[in-house]
Amino acid sequence: MDGEYSEENSLGRAEGTREVLILETEFRIMNDEEFDLMDELYFVQPYSYLLETLEWEEELLLSTLQSLFSQGYVKCLDDPDKERFSTVDIIKEGSGLYFLATKKGLMAHNTL
Repeated sequence: MDGEYSEENSLGRAEGTREVLILETEFRIMNDEEFDLMDELYFVQPYSYLLETLEWEEELLLSTLQSLFSQGYVKCLDDPDKERFSTVDIIKEGSGLYFLATKKGLMAHNTL
């Protein structure tokens, strides 16, 4: 038999074989602004910090936050320790919120 196995176990696989689980995760490629913003969201950050640090126009920051939020890459918080679970309109409310990258967002950011 030269190393081949022909007996099947109770799971229907040949004895000595291994089942390998491969997890595929698809991430959309981030644009430069999304990537740069994600760099700042490893910790909870208020909108004002992001605006000052990135030195972007408010419209660009809000639209980029909205894009990342819609993909599940960031979450919104009303206070540094109070996540917002209700509907969020980042364009209208974003300047009063805090933001944090999600696990999905961190994985996408680190995959690039």
